[in-house]
Amino acid sequence: MRLQEGNLLQPVKIEGVGVYHAIMKRLDALRLTLLKLQDRETDIANRTNTAIASVAHDMKTPLAVISGYAESLSDGMDDKDYASLILQKTEQMNQMVLDLVEDSHAELEKNKKAKHITDAREYFNEAVRRMQPFAEAKGIAIKHKKVPSVPIRIDAYQFGRVVQNLISNAVKYSDSGTTIKISYRLFAKNLYIRISDRGQGISKASLPYIFDQFYTEDKTRANSSGSNGLGLYITKEIVRDHGGRIYAKSKKGKGSTFTVVIPVEPNLDEKLTLTNRFDKLPLWGKIMLDLFFGWILAATYRITRFFETRNTSTLLFGILCLALFPFMWFIDFLSVCVYGKITFLAD
Repeated sequence: MRLQEGNLLQPVKIEGVGVYHAIMKRLDALRLTLLKLQDRETDIANRTNTAIASVAHDMKTPLAVISGYAESLSDGMDDKDYASLILQKTEQMNQMVLDLVEDSHAELEKNKKAKHITDAREYFNEAVRRMQPFAEAKGIAIKHKKVPSVPIRIDAYQFGRVVQNLISNAVKYSDSGTTIKISYRLFAKNLYIRISDRGQGISKASLPYIFDQFYTEDKTRANSSGSNGLGLYITKEIVRDHGGRIYAKSKKGKGSTFTVVIPVEPNLDEKLTLTNRFDKLPLWGKIMLDLFFGWILAATYRITRFFETRNTSTLLFGILCLALFPFMWFIDFLSVCVYGKITFLAD
């Protein structure tokens, strides 16, 4: 209630068990995040006010000088080039204003780079389409699989650099006549973008360092191709800034696969699945269901979950639960009591 009223200084009292305990911890984490944002806004406001006050203060002197020069001119004094002096002070004031405007413009540019919710299908279809001519010019085909129509929060320009860097690298280090495959998968509220090629590949020794700044595997090839070892580093930083991660698998002479993982924006209007309906039940309701139907609930929950996530390991373990139901009933019961939901191999 205090948090709703805007009282961010009072810590949230963390109590309860299971899902309620987790909610309280997240609320307190949210409170701390809001406090940091509040401090940042205060800091920006203070810096802006200080800058304006400083410029206003610095303008006092040239304004007083200009006023004195103008008065001398009006009195007919001509012992100095007052017009030139006035122009000099006017230019000084103009520079002060320009510096203030430039600083404000820089802040506006930062705000323009804010991330917006974008439909993944529309975005990646267009991003890959723009790279098609580059690949075709080298005789390389791009096989682009269907993109899930899910909302993602991205900076369209910055994330476009990710797509461009990964595809251009795949083209650069692949031979003519080969194919680059781009596929997508939804899993655990994340979108996986996978770009695979059959090019030169990366050695096992170099693979852990390819995202490091200025790292290039082959210095000779890097110099001839104009690579400076920044492309993958910048790509990693952009993906990280979007709350995601990137990793690579490769074998020398066999090609490489780069996978980008970014979170999918939650849809508050989305219809609840069967397993989500179970997860939304009160703690006592989940405990009662697990007590009375635990012998079949373990398998049913995971098999149903498979049709929602298409994770093969979840299906296999759901079937295995039919044989291990006494053991799994105990594991799931503890999971519900402690975490408020079934967690073990139920992704």
